[in-house]
Amino acid sequence: MIKNKIYESVKNNNLIIKITNDEYVQINLLINKLKHEYNLQLDYIQKNKKNFDKILLHNQLVKTTIKEVIDHFSVIKKYNVCVFVTGSFARCTNKFNSDLDLHFCYKNIYKNILFKYEEMIYYILFSIFNINREKVHNMILSRYENKKIVRIMSIVDNNDLMIILKNDDNEISYKINGKQKRRIYSQYLNKKDIKTMYKYLRNELLTYNREWVHTFYVFSNDWLFTKYYKKLLIIEDKNKSIDKINKRKEDIVTQIEFINSMINTIDKENICDFKKMFQMEEFKLLYNYISYRRDLYLLYNKKWDMIDFSNIDNYLNNDIVFPYIKDYMYSLFNLVESFKNEYSIHKSGYINKECYDLQIIKLLRLNSLIGGVLWIRWL
Repeated sequence: MIKNKIYESVKNNNLIIKITNDEYVQINLLINKLKHEYNLQLDYIQKNKKNFDKILLHNQLVKTTIKEVIDHFSVIKKYNVCVFVTGSFARCTNKFNSDLDLHFCYKNIYKNILFKYEEMIYYILFSIFNINREKVHNMILSRYENKKIVRIMSIVDNNDLMIILKNDDNEISYKINGKQKRRIYSQYLNKKDIKTMYKYLRNELLTYNREWVHTFYVFSNDWLFTKYYKKLLIIEDKNKSIDKINKRKEDIVTQIEFINSMINTIDKENICDFKKMFQMEEFKLLYNYISYRRDLYLLYNKKWDMIDFSNIDNYLNNDIVFPYIKDYMYSLFNLVESFKNEYSIHKSGYINKECYDLQIIKLLRLNSLIGGVLWIRWL
């Protein structure tokens, strides 16, 4: 039982997952084959492409690789698993070492069967993409809260968690940082069915309706996902209003003011502080601005479903802010690319102050422009 395995791992910080000899061979064959292909294409992209072409081609490469991996597992089709990504790879705003927000939705009665295959696929993908296990997760499914999760979290320590994929003769082991392992427990203990996720998204849609409700890329069982997403769009259409748009504008202004206050308090050479302000807080602002533009689009009975930078020009081709948003993102990604996995809020390294000086100019110009556009529309 997966529940028993999780409870045991909370006590000893070892999560042992039994796999067969054939599965062990399959894992290694897939990694060896796809890692070589991925690295060849990645090297070409890094050397020959710039700006959005660079992001888009890498995005397509990652999605193609994910699809190839999950197609090797017959259980995905057998148990009608809906596999999808959210976040930067769904939105097409990914860096080369962005987190991979990969989700598996299926009927809860299959959790004990599918648990090990989820972890096997995670291991294969983080090995191919050369990122840490902590950077492959499912942000939405791990957000649910229930009494069981709260009880477990109250006794979890901060020591690293060792995950071991083990057969009769061999084992594969890797660590998850102790400060981030709670997400793993939530991921595997929470409900996995798409109807539960739909209810969670519906609640978000009726309160804040942030961009991540409309940021998905589906690999399998697309028909099932579409069925529920269409329900969300119907609810969204019935609840659109000028008041909600004005509330979002107020939130954007508040976020600009918050970022302005951060400028005077952060350590300008600290990677953690740098990422918090220039990426986490600023991107929150930028995505909220795009949601505001989407709100206006929908208000006039136009159709705009997913937020995807690969086709977003179809909706924002006349927006004076959006070219500056893209320029800001590309500039930031180029600045931090060399830091690879060290570019993290969980790291305490240092970044050249010149990077700060270059990016702060773009941030201030961009936020001033957003504020100006909102002010004009208030008049």
